[in-house]
Amino acid sequence: MHPLQCVLQVQRSLGWGPLASVSWLSLRMCRAHSSLSSTTCPSPERQEDGAPKDFSSRLAAGPTFQHFLKSASAPQEKLSSEVEDPPPYLTMDELLGRQRKADVILLVTCSIREKAEQTIWNRLHQLKALKTRRPRSRVPLRIGILGCMAERLKEEILNREKMVDVLAGPDAYRDLPRLLAIAESGQQAANVLLSLDETYADVMPVQTSPSATSAFVSIMRGCDNMCSYCIVPFTRGRERSRPVASILEEVKKLSEQVIRPPWPSKVLGLQGLKEVTLLGQNVNSFRDNSEVQFNNAVSTNLSRGFTTNYKAKQGGLRFAHLLDQVSRVDPEMRIRFTSPHPKDFPDE
Repeated sequence: MHPLQCVLQVQRSLGWGPLASVSWLSLRMCRAHSSLSSTTCPSPERQEDGAPKDFSSRLAAGPTFQHFLKSASAPQEKLSSEVEDPPPYLTMDELLGRQRKADVILLVTCSIREKAEQTIWNRLHQLKALKTRRPRSRVPLRIGILGCMAERLKEEILNREKMVDVLAGPDAYRDLPRLLAIAESGQQAANVLLSLDETYADVMPVQTSPSATSAFVSIMRGCDNMCSYCIVPFTRGRERSRPVASILEEVKKLSEQVIRPPWPSKVLGLQGLKEVTLLGQNVNSFRDNSEVQFNNAVSTNLSRGFTTNYKAKQGGLRFAHLLDQVSRVDPEMRIRFTSPHPKDFPDE
C-alpha cells in the first residue's frame, strides 16, 4: 500500500485528527512496515477480548518523549566527494563541523546610532565574564571588534576594555589572519587604516537561506558628501565603486541560484532570485573607473540646480549604465537600489 494511503487509514482507525506531528509519526510507522514482506497496513491494537483499545490505553502504551530523544539520528555528514570546491583554508573536519570550537569571537559593529554602540559595550561585558571563567587548560578566548565602531573609537576600545584582542576597521578584513596571529602571542592587534580602493569585489557573499527570494548586492563603499550630521566618511572612508563586471557576475549567480521553497511542493526548486537591491551610501553616485577606455576627461553631470562640496569628478561608467546592464541579466528580476542622493540624478 502507498505510504500516504497507509497514513490516512491509520488515522481513521485510531480516531486521530490530521495533525502534522501525528501524520509524521504514522508515516514512519508505515515506512517501517513497508520494509517487511507483508504489504498490509498495521491495524489498530485490540484488547484480549478482541475489542479495540481506547485512546488513553493506546497512548499509555505508546512511545514516550525519551524514546524520540534516544532514536533521533545525528545529522548525516556529507562525504568528501559531495563537497563542491571546499575553501583551501579549511580542512574536511572543520568543513563538516567536527570538533567545533569557539576560541575566537568577532563582533561586527555599527556606529550610525548611539544605541548600536551601546549594544556592543553591553555584549563586551558579557564576554568578559565568559573569558574570565575560561579554564587555563584551554586555549585563551580571543575577542575582536570589527567595522565602524572599531574605526571610530580605536584606542578607546583597546584602553577601556583590556579584554579586546583584535581591532579591525571596515577595510581591514583581509588582514584578520595576521591580526589573529599577533593576538595568539598575547598582544593586542589593530588595523584601522582606510583604503582608497578596497571594495571586496572578489568576495562573493554566501546566501545562507535556501528559500530566500531577494538579496542585497553592495556596489560601492564610502561617501564624499561630508554631510555635517553624518559619520560615514570618517568610518567608511572615501567613495569608491566596484567594477561593473564583478557586480554583473554576482547578479547573474543570484539569478541562476536554485530556490528551495519552505513549503511542501511538487516543484523541487525554483530558478533564480526574483529581486536584488543595489546598496551604497550614495548609491547613484556610482562610478566605475576600472576600465581605462572610459576614463575620459568629460565632467560628471549632476541633477540640474545642484552643486557639490568637492571637486567635480570625471569619466567612468555611471549608475545609469550599471542599471541598464543589471536589468539585462534577467528581465524577470526586480531591481531596487538604496540610498540615493538628489544631486546624482542627471537626465541620463
